[in-house]
Amino acid sequence: MRRIYIAMCCLWAGISGVCAQDNTNKVRITLRQAIQIAQLQSVDAAVALNELRTAYWEFRTHRADQLPEVIFTGTLPSYSKQYSKYQQSDGSYTYVQNNALGLNGEISIAQNIALTGGKIALNTSLDFTRQLGSGAYNEFMSVPVSLTLTQPIFGVNDQKWKRRIEPVRYQEAKAAYMEKRGECNDRYHHELLQLTVGGR
Repeated sequence: MRRIYIAMCCLWAGISGVCAQDNTNKVRITLRQAIQIAQLQSVDAAVALNELRTAYWEFRTHRADQLPEVIFTGTLPSYSKQYSKYQQSDGSYTYVQNNALGLNGEISIAQNIALTGGKIALNTSLDFTRQLGSGAYNEFMSVPVSLTLTQPIFGVNDQKWKRRIEPVRYQEAKAAYMEKRGECNDRYHHELLQLTVGGR
């Protein structure tokens, strides 16, 4: 009898623990919160969110293209040894050995011109050549400052069109996402939008 009593007490304690655990896992939400969760986890909302992310990063890329950029190009020490054919004053040909070590570098500050679709750049460069072999010597050539303008004549001005299209496309993607989520004026949705996309 005592064993039966102990077994019943253990069983009762186990059932009480399970019920208590079930009660702790329950969360009470309002109808409005349930609708918001359903909208967040819907397929349409996921598709709209992916489209919004794509439009956002395309918009950021467009804005980055309008900023100045610093470009560095260079060649690590390169060694060249070759024979070149050279015509002498009497018309005969001879071969001249070229044995040299070279190094060059260039720094440019470039800026796209949205109005015309061109690019303007401010450049500076330095070239170094060391002729090897007998009678070795060094040569330097430097261009302190040069200004270059690249302007396509027969072509579409992509920068001009992107300047008009990308902001509108981004706003449309935001509006579509907020429409799928519902209540576009809700502060919670705006904060979640900023956190999800990472925009400003």
